[in-house]
Amino acid sequence: MTARTIPTAPLYRLRRIVAALLLISLMLPSLAVPARAEGQAEPPMGTLSTLERSAYKTLSYQAVANLSDLGLFAVILGGSAVTGSSFLVVNAVSAAGLYFPYEYAWTAYGPTTEEMTPYTLAIKTANYRILNAVRNFGVGYLFGAGAIGGATFVAANFITDTAIYLTNEAAWDAVRPTGATTGPR
Repeated sequence: MTARTIPTAPLYRLRRIVAALLLISLMLPSLAVPARAEGQAEPPMGTLSTLERSAYKTLSYQAVANLSDLGLFAVILGGSAVTGSSFLVVNAVSAAGLYFPYEYAWTAYGPTTEEMTPYTLAIKTANYRILNAVRNFGVGYLFGAGAIGGATFVAANFITDTAIYLTNEAAWDAVRPTGATTGPR
């Protein structure tokens, strides 16, 4: 007969808090999506609304970043096929829940592609990377990595996902600059 270990109270509470934060992050995109006003004109052909651009950028970034995260999860945290699929779902949903409203806000209220400088891109990237590091630590911790494993996952992810983030930004700014979007400005 094996003894089942019961998590200590602080550890149990922390995991519940992390789970609650991940659940809240699922609801964030719905808060960031504005309703289309009645009678609002359709955007000209070839332009994307702020909502569409943000959604497409979220999909392109998350497709590559989640594959990278899954590889890091397997190598650093020793994820199996079963835990890997659960990790992928939790990671993808929570990451999109963070990225989409962040990107929407920058597209809607931040500088246009023409106004973007290396400094503002660095600020945008650093702010997102910090928020995502907190999320990654929570996901790693939730999947049993502990503080050391979670921190190691965050460090490796910080390097890989920053490169993916900057590449996604450059590609979208080249293909669909924010001047070619419609929406709040």
